[in-house]
Amino acid sequence: MLRGDRMNSREKIPRRERRFPTYSDVEIMSESGEFLAACILRDISRFGGFLRIPSSLELPERIAVWIPKLDKVIAATIVWRNLGEIGVRFDEEIELSDFVDKRQSRAEIVASYFAPQNKTNSSLI
Repeated sequence: MLRGDRMNSREKIPRRERRFPTYSDVEIMSESGEFLAACILRDISRFGGFLRIPSSLELPERIAVWIPKLDKVIAATIVWRNLGEIGVRFDEEIELSDFVDKRQSRAEIVASYFAPQNKTNSSLI
């Protein structure tokens, strides 16, 4: 069931689970497996996620989300929507250890960008 008046807003709702930021490509499908759209998974928790979708896309309340990093299709319910964004609740709890362990923090990404490749290159900086 959709959240009534809040369906079209991003009103702050208390979170029960930690969310992990990500910018992962995922696909949305109908419950019958028909491809509906490619989109970006912005954040994820064990029980749901925040997705950026094409702004003109109309979706049913029930969808399936294919997450390549998990190599899994997960049935989900759209619990809120806004122009170009949806929040989904997964039908099952998902294991995030593989997903979370593989991502780097911003600090690690920045440090690796500025780290010298070898002593010869570091003397040029």
